[in-house]
Amino acid sequence: MVSAQAAFARLRALRTAPNHPNASEVLTLAKPLIQHGQVHKAGAEAWDIYEQAVLAALEAGDDGFAQECVIRISDKFPQSARALALRGMAIECATDGNKDGSEALAYYDRILAENPTNALIIKRKAACLKSLGKVGEAVTVLSEYVDNFYADADAWLELGDLYASLSQHEQAAFSRTEALLLRPNDARILASLGDAHYALAATPAKDGNHADTALECYLRGLELNDGSIRNLCGAKATTNYLRTGSGKASRYSAKELEAVDARLTEAIQAVPPETLRPATANLVKILLSK
Repeated sequence: MVSAQAAFARLRALRTAPNHPNASEVLTLAKPLIQHGQVHKAGAEAWDIYEQAVLAALEAGDDGFAQECVIRISDKFPQSARALALRGMAIECATDGNKDGSEALAYYDRILAENPTNALIIKRKAACLKSLGKVGEAVTVLSEYVDNFYADADAWLELGDLYASLSQHEQAAFSRTEALLLRPNDARILASLGDAHYALAATPAKDGNHADTALECYLRGLELNDGSIRNLCGAKATTNYLRTGSGKASRYSAKELEAVDARLTEAIQAVPPETLRPATANLVKILLSK
């Protein structure tokens, strides 16, 4: 049996891990701590563990335990925006009575009627609408949000993703450019912006050489993080596109593109296949076959 201190340390590591933590592991560690009253030995960190447990329980479909944790957090912090958002997430994920999301949306609207600038709740409402397939409504909510909270780069990035899902790639590029202005050294944003320009390159009658711009975004992303598979694959796909002579003439010569392509091919071949997700591994095979 894992000691309380060891469980605290492992949960702390999972909270700060760059990759999405395993919900079952979080529940295995957190649930006994909470149910046996040991979690409060962690001091103020106990509430981080409660929140962590809520998210893991919702992902695992353990609605009852999620609700138990939400109640304890709400009792401790009744006016906390995070507590209100967690309760909303629990309502969204409830298996009974909320299949159309109406209960969760009504809950968010009640909070926003009292406090229209509650940033967490506005973003939660947009996320709820997206999950229900109401992407257009989610765009409206998030567009109004960034008008009032311009400095939220993650919101701009999410807005760009929503536009991209609607094939509105010009708006996606604009939103992702705003995100990049706020976080100019973020390789993930550069990859997203590259994706938008790559999509525009394949769109008829668009002004500008979007393929060149896409390549520049991906290569800048690789400068910042040479391990970014997304930027690496994006750059390789774009050089393939430019070398075929598709679309508008490139600013780069055939010799320059050949040299870049060779370096990218070498970098992709050096990536251990076992470190890639199956879909990414298949993409790599396709790119290397070009």
